[in-house]
Amino acid sequence: MKKKVAVLFALLLLGFGLSSCAKATAPKAGSAKATDMLSLLPSESKGVVVIDFHRIMQTDAAAKAIAESENKAKYDEFIQTAGIDPQKDIFYFVGAVLGDFGQKEMDGVGLVNLRYEKEKLLALLQKERGEMTTEEYNGFTVYKAAASEDKKPVSGVFLDESNILFGTDSAVKKVIDVHQKKAESLAQVPDMAAFMSRVDMSGIAWSAVSYSPEQAKMIADSNPLLKAIEGFKGVITAIDDRDSTLVVDLRT
Repeated sequence: MKKKVAVLFALLLLGFGLSSCAKATAPKAGSAKATDMLSLLPSESKGVVVIDFHRIMQTDAAAKAIAESENKAKYDEFIQTAGIDPQKDIFYFVGAVLGDFGQKEMDGVGLVNLRYEKEKLLALLQKERGEMTTEEYNGFTVYKAAASEDKKPVSGVFLDESNILFGTDSAVKKVIDVHQKKAESLAQVPDMAAFMSRVDMSGIAWSAVSYSPEQAKMIADSNPLLKAIEGFKGVITAIDDRDSTLVVDLRT
């Protein structure tokens, strides 16, 4: 399980195209906390996942998985080409789904807190996704990678020297608005703040998914076995690495 998590998020950056010239202050790589990252999420966020990537990559299991991987040569090549060492330079990944679940087209956004070399990373991303179009939005250059046979369209921004932002175009722009204090953040929504306060955020990863009463009833009505969840407001999950054992705490 640990090996899969480490490899998955080490490769997250390879699929997206990004850029910009931020002036506002955002969580700094190396000193940021998970709660700092949450301050960038839009108020419409209904599902959130936070992963302490640096802590995962510092475990003996992750180090062993990398050292013994059959793709170790490619991993080392990525470090040289991208200018990013996943074990040292990536700190947090935060993802969010915006709007009510069940919508046909959901907006989503991801934030990566890291140390990186913009030109090296941008060159690699353009190689992976091809040439990207750009659009100026509130002083930021939004890079847009078109859809391909096996990849969805994605927009992205170098938010500042420590944070990269990617996702659907609408969600990316909403994060920029929050970053520039032009829109309310998730942390400013009382109901969601109270909901997330119940999560144990001390582990290597956690998530919180909120449901409206209508959504919970719809899910409950879809199957008699799910009738018990009719009154649920959401699901929270916390994952921790204790004494070399992966512990998962799931609550409704």
